[in-house]
Amino acid sequence: MYLNAVFHWLPEKLGPLREFQRILKPGGRLGISTGSRDHPSRIQLIRRRVLSRAPYVDFPEARNGATLRVNASELKELFKQADFELEYLDILANTNSHRTSEAALEFSEASSFGNFLGHLPEPLRSAAREEIRHALDAIKTPLGIRQEGGRLVTVAVKPRAS
Repeated sequence: MYLNAVFHWLPEKLGPLREFQRILKPGGRLGISTGSRDHPSRIQLIRRRVLSRAPYVDFPEARNGATLRVNASELKELFKQADFELEYLDILANTNSHRTSEAALEFSEASSFGNFLGHLPEPLRSAAREEIRHALDAIKTPLGIRQEGGRLVTVAVKPRAS
């Protein structure tokens, strides 16, 4: 079983991991590739900075971010609590380049299923988007906007019966 870019959308993580553990055969593997909370991309940092200011900060999701990421030690602990044996865990570079700030925003909006700024009322959403676009323009190079972050890539195994 493999979850790619899904785990960070789950608000509660231990329950689903226990369910995966339950349905896998002994020796079955669970692979997860998910964004690392400790390695956010530049656009995530810019989004976080913009949304930490008034008036956006008054909306609770702005404090937490669009996704519910974990770091490597949290993921290890979740696997342990769900009775998985961790076989592999690494943090890999997750790099995208966008030619324009608008392209970077469109990518972020599409890959977040409307959660990028969707928690804000429409007038504030437009204003926040413009502030983020302006900040992205400030870091644009002739090669575009490079977005670097990190992904946790893991494989856990359901123990074989002893």
